[in-house]
Amino acid sequence: MKTSRMKLNIPQKRYYSIGEVCTYCDIKPYTLRYWEKKTNLISPVRLSGNRRYYTGKDIERIHKLSSLIHESQHSIDDAAEIIENDISNAMQYHAVFNQINVILSED
Repeated sequence: MKTSRMKLNIPQKRYYSIGEVCTYCDIKPYTLRYWEKKTNLISPVRLSGNRRYYTGKDIERIHKLSSLIHESQHSIDDAAEIIENDISNAMQYHAVFNQINVILSED
């Protein structure tokens, strides 16, 4: 998942409202809420007034999900699986990288 916040022209903040996310990703709020229920990729935090707030990482995933669904014509389930596999692969690469760093630091 190579999407960056700079590429999306998103200001650097800790949390973003649902309206901001929908504007950045060009989707409707009801679509975003549906994707939250349908996938395990998006988990906004609930702050004041039980409102949803999203992180930059959430926005990257939402943007990728939107792209896979609307541009590549994947189903929501297939798009979510692609993203989950990307996340899993990134975690595996990170673990291997950490192991290499440990080995190199032992010398």
